[in-house]
Amino acid sequence: MNGESRAHAAFSVVHTFHLCSTMFVHTVFVVVPGSSFDQVRKRNVIRHKQALMNRKPPVKAVVERIDPFKINNSMPASLLPRRYTRGELPCTVEHRSSGLALSWMCPLHNLDYDHYLPCFMDGIRCNDNPHKFIARQGVYELIEDARGNSERILDCLHLIVLPLRYSLATKNPDTVLSIINILKQLCTVHPTVGPHLIPHYRQLLSILNLFYGKGGKNLGDAMDYKQFNSEDLVVPIAECLELLERTGGPNAFVNIKYTVPTYTSCFANPGGSGGLG
Repeated sequence: MNGESRAHAAFSVVHTFHLCSTMFVHTVFVVVPGSSFDQVRKRNVIRHKQALMNRKPPVKAVVERIDPFKINNSMPASLLPRRYTRGELPCTVEHRSSGLALSWMCPLHNLDYDHYLPCFMDGIRCNDNPHKFIARQGVYELIEDARGNSERILDCLHLIVLPLRYSLATKNPDTVLSIINILKQLCTVHPTVGPHLIPHYRQLLSILNLFYGKGGKNLGDAMDYKQFNSEDLVVPIAECLELLERTGGPNAFVNIKYTVPTYTSCFANPGGSGGLG
C-alpha cells in the first residue's frame, strides 16, 4: 500500500446529505486507531500532560507586615556604659539595705549640667543594670537638685532633646515610660521650663502619639494586675500631655494638638483628665 492509500485509510467519510436539491457534502474525518496520526495525537497529549504536571506554581509575593510597636534595636548605642567603665562619671553605685543608690563625689550644684545631664540622658535607653539604674537615677537627682533654678535646665535643654528622641525611638514601653516621667519632672522644675519645651514638641510627642492612639485595655469591672508592668501607656501619656498643656502657656494646646490630634484640652473639663477625652 502506497502513502496515498494509507492516508485514505486513516480517515473515513461519515455521511452526506441533500438540501433543496443541492448537494452538500459534510465530511467528518475520524482517526483510525493504531494509525500514524493516532500515534502522533497520543504523543502530543502525553507531552501536554507532562508539561502541566511539571509546571511550577506561581510564586506569590509575600507582603511583610510591619508592626509599628515593634521594639527598635537599630538606634545608636549609648556611650554611658563606656564612660562609667572609664570612671568619667562623678558617681558610683552603692548597695544599701534599701537597695541601690548613687554616691556623688561632689555636690550636684557644682557639676557642669551642660556636660553631665546629656550624658545621663543618653543612658536612658540602656536595658542592663547597673547602667540602666545609673542613668535614670542620675537624671532624676540632677533635675531635682535644679528645682527652683531654671538656668541649669534651660542652658542644656537643647542638648538633651536628641538623647530623649533616641530613647523614645526605641519604642520600648519601659524606656518610653521613663521618658514620660522625665518630661513630667521637667515641667514642674520651674514655671519657665514648660514654655521652652514647646519648640521640641514635634520631636518628642510623635512617638507618644503612636502609643496614645493604641488605646487602653477595656477590662470592664475586672482588675488589671499587670498595671505596674508598664504595658499600658495611655494613662501616663494622657497625664503627661495634660501637664505639658498646663505648664506650657497659651500656645501649648495648639502645638500638642498638631502632634497628637486625638488629644482634647484639659481645660475643657476642669474636674477630670481632659487628655483621656
